[in-house]
Amino acid sequence: MDIPQPGVVPNISHLLVPVDDALHINLIPAITGRPPPNNAECDLYTLPARLGGLGIRTPSKLADKEVHHSLKITSSLTDRILDQDNEYGYNTVRDQLLKRAEDSKDNRKRHEEEAASLHQQLPDWLQKAVELSKTKGALWLTLLPLTEHSFTLYKSAFHDALTLHYGWTPTRLPLKCDCGKNTPSPAPKGVFQL
Repeated sequence: MDIPQPGVVPNISHLLVPVDDALHINLIPAITGRPPPNNAECDLYTLPARLGGLGIRTPSKLADKEVHHSLKITSSLTDRILDQDNEYGYNTVRDQLLKRAEDSKDNRKRHEEEAASLHQQLPDWLQKAVELSKTKGALWLTLLPLTEHSFTLYKSAFHDALTLHYGWTPTRLPLKCDCGKNTPSPAPKGVFQL
């Protein structure tokens, strides 16, 4: 007997396409401070930070997978409810944890495969930036913005950090240099003390 799960709605991925569009057209430009991304960039931003992405998930692509994962993880509970078994014992918990770990492992593998296939579609400069972020610089994206530890970034600082992270050309550069010349890049002025 196939009983629908509470909170799980199958076959709705087509209904979530407008949400995807809103993410790509409105949210990502607001977060990055750049124009709406192309399809390859959208796919990059869906990857976890450890693989060079921003972890912005695409609901329509995940809906059916999440339904499958939810049904798989809760199947032992569903069976107990249908059997009118009141025991929620160690075996049920262990079964759920094992299934959850298996799904986590599957997701990790899927993300790595997506990252590998996407890597070839990116321009060379972005491939290099993604490789560097995977090995050296993605940790800051996963930190909680705790003020007490100075982990907060204001909007412009976050945009600047993403610009450095992905190797983008900086925006909002001054039109005039401090030396008075009309040049977008500042002329050397003084010596930096280390």
